[in-house]
Amino acid sequence: MTTYTIGWGLTPSGDSPLKKGLTWAQIEKYNSDWLAGNPATPPQWATGNLNLDGSDAGDARRVDDFIRAGFTGGGRAYSVYSGEDVRRALDNALSSMVGSGNDAGVAVSGNSNEFQTLQGQYKYTTEYQTADNSGDIKAFALNADGANAVFDDAGKPKPAWSANARMPAVDKRTILALSNYDPTPPGTPSGRRSPTAPG
Repeated sequence: MTTYTIGWGLTPSGDSPLKKGLTWAQIEKYNSDWLAGNPATPPQWATGNLNLDGSDAGDARRVDDFIRAGFTGGGRAYSVYSGEDVRRALDNALSSMVGSGNDAGVAVSGNSNEFQTLQGQYKYTTEYQTADNSGDIKAFALNADGANAVFDDAGKPKPAWSANARMPAVDKRTILALSNYDPTPPGTPSGRRSPTAPG
């Protein structure tokens, strides 16, 4: 399931008069850094129980959470200011759902409060083949009308980025796992033995 959120005049807390917390720029920088393979600093997402605070700051954090739902739900959040913006946001969301045969999912990057063009944005696709349990994540540059901007010699869309292309060889990968086995039965307080049944 992919989540898209559309809100009228969505303003994250860091871009609001509060000037503290989440900003659109943080989200865009995180996406750009991640795509480039650079260390990425996560945006200042809202955390904790957002319903305890009825103040303006609490309201702003709930807006932050609404925005987060779109981005961490595999889609994106849109801030709209007119009926035309709503149409463009829906068109963008629907077009990002259209795959190319074996795509498992699609999402489009870009500044969520600007809908004048798709030029310079990227379409992200996920591919998965059940036959050999293989897959990939790719990013394709878009032109102004949302079509692929770059093609290979055979006329097929050429990805700007591929997870498979960046994946280290099998013998160079590091796999991390938990190492200490905890024999304590679930529900037993730490450091205490489970009671022995009579008989």
